[in-house]
Amino acid sequence: MNNTIKGALYDILIAANLGYEIAFPAIKFTPPDSGIWLEVEFSPSSDLDNALAYDSGYIPRGFFQVSVYDRAGHGSFIAGVVAEQIQTLYAKGTAIAGTVRVVSRPHQMGFDAMDDKFVIAVSIEYSG
Repeated sequence: MNNTIKGALYDILIAANLGYEIAFPAIKFTPPDSGIWLEVEFSPSSDLDNALAYDSGYIPRGFFQVSVYDRAGHGSFIAGVVAEQIQTLYAKGTAIAGTVRVVSRPHQMGFDAMDDKFVIAVSIEYSG
């Protein structure tokens, strides 16, 4: 189920066609010399077991993070707008796969500045 969820989360981002390059895990990627790019991370948590019976189902849950990167030197406004677009794209209640949904409003996890770039990460919680 995790691969199904991961693929569906990726598909939502790709289908939005935001116009930025996307770095996916385990795929070679060279960030652009200027401008915004996105990096994604899929982090499933332990499934919830409803424990009603030995053969009962489970509830998948976890986090999906989309990090918005930009080069330093011209402000964070545009990257902030892109982060808000991602929050809207994965709004609470968004269907992912089967009964799996986004369970809370995605939140920006702060601003991290480095020498030549900065990042605004958006965390998306899912369960279902």
